[in-house]
Amino acid sequence: MRRSIETKATKKLCVWESAAIDKSVNFEGINRIFGYGSLCWKPPCDEKFIASRETCYVNDLKRRFYNYSCDHRGTPENPGLVVTLLGKDHPDYSKASTLTKENQVFGLCFTIEDSYLDTLLPELDYRERHGYTRTLVETYDPKTNKSKGKAIVYLAEPGNDPAYAGVLAEDDIASIITKSKGPSGMNLEYFNLLLEFCESHGWNDEHLQKIKKYF
Repeated sequence: MRRSIETKATKKLCVWESAAIDKSVNFEGINRIFGYGSLCWKPPCDEKFIASRETCYVNDLKRRFYNYSCDHRGTPENPGLVVTLLGKDHPDYSKASTLTKENQVFGLCFTIEDSYLDTLLPELDYRERHGYTRTLVETYDPKTNKSKGKAIVYLAEPGNDPAYAGVLAEDDIASIITKSKGPSGMNLEYFNLLLEFCESHGWNDEHLQKIKKYF
């Protein structure tokens, strides 16, 4: 069931009861969660259920502030912006600005205790209910570039992301972020925490750097 809401800009946004699920993949035996947004500073669950965590990156994806947020960093009346991932099959993948590391996304991967995974996934599905789809992605070690295995990730599925804002210029993104606030706090805080995470690990995310210039 989906609850539609209308913004002042008359753009229909939609908060689902739970994230969509990619039916084409098999999640059995996968206990790793890849975070590229708020999970980088806000773990998916209590520390006692996290077996380990490690930085990693994924290939052939672009991280962009292209998803509206009216449930975390904005409101239905004034949606904020949060990041999503665009895969090569997304129609806007080639339209997103061309950057040096345009197809690599740096993030944090959590290995969850197997006994807690069945409890955690419904909670994450609810947390990512604003237009995200749960699927799998291959992760890589930033130091060795070797595969670390598959992990669960939430991203924008082409044609099935009601919160997707489309391709936005960096100055427009900054303008929205500056004035937005939601139940989880200021939108600018979200941006700064993500930027801090990348910079603290020596990862130059040029999309974030371009937006930063407008603050």
